[in-house]
Amino acid sequence: MTGRVDWFARVTRARNDDAAGGGFELDAVKARAAKAGMPYQRFIRQALEAAVQPRKRA
Repeated sequence: MTGRVDWFARVTRARNDDAAGGGFELDAVKARAAKAGMPYQRFIRQALEAAVQPRKRA
């Protein structure tokens, strides 16, 4: 259950930061996308697609 609590804390903090003019999470995503050599929108889409794919069983 700790993972869900941590996720909720990050999302809540991100919403609060965005409301206060923050947005450092998006900057981090943009930096990782640039490092991977792709637009950040594509980087986000690929991350979401990978997250919803069924996991392969060994």
